[in-house]
Amino acid sequence: MPAPEIGLLSQLWSMKGRLVRLPGAYQAYQVVTKRFGEGQVYPIRIGPMRGFKWRRYNSLPYWYHLGLWEPEVSRLIASHLRPGDCFWDIGANAGYHTLIGSRSVGPTGTVLAIEADPNVARMCREELELNHVSNVELVNLAVADADEPVTLLVRENNLLNSLASVGGEGTPVEVPGFRLDTLLARHRRPHLIKMDIEGAERTALHHGEALFSGPDRPRILLSTHGEDIKDICERFLLDHDYVVEGGPGFEHMLVGIPR
Repeated sequence: MPAPEIGLLSQLWSMKGRLVRLPGAYQAYQVVTKRFGEGQVYPIRIGPMRGFKWRRYNSLPYWYHLGLWEPEVSRLIASHLRPGDCFWDIGANAGYHTLIGSRSVGPTGTVLAIEADPNVARMCREELELNHVSNVELVNLAVADADEPVTLLVRENNLLNSLASVGGEGTPVEVPGFRLDTLLARHRRPHLIKMDIEGAERTALHHGEALFSGPDRPRILLSTHGEDIKDICERFLLDHDYVVEGGPGFEHMLVGIPR
């Protein structure tokens, strides 16, 4: 993606973040963006999603179908993957970053998309089918601290769904739960992981000792939810011989690079 385009996308994303923090602006933004376009298919013409199609669902973030969602994260995913690589998208939501990973690893690579919410996983499958993607395996499960069913609290804003063990509000839904090391035993070892699981990242990491050990341990883009959890996750990565980075566009994420 050309550098001027990267800069433009980042500026637009930053501007959106500032605007919705103004008094009353977020409520107005929700009214406008949740009212139009339900079920329509849009061609994406800008950014790393350029050339894909997106079916608009008003329960999903508005900026998905514009190709403007989390531009710095999207750029980093694309830049860290090569043809033939394996990408794990944990907390895939409707598959925005899954599609970027799919394109980056190419037909010889693979993507494992993990989404706990059954309804959102259905939307993700629709987006993959809409774009005729064949190198992605989508699984409906939660990454947890044990290989057993867990309770997911589903909210109107599905970006805020969380495990009941983490706390919060929502409609309880039972979904399969698996440890990271169990997933490693069943799937190809990833080169890159993106993980966004709303507060469950602390316990998830500690059940991924095999995944994050050895010379082939993956790079990771880890969303953290709260300063305490961020500190615990950063310590885990440092203890496993990672360099931990951050920067603009990654204020709530840790970027872990194996030494």
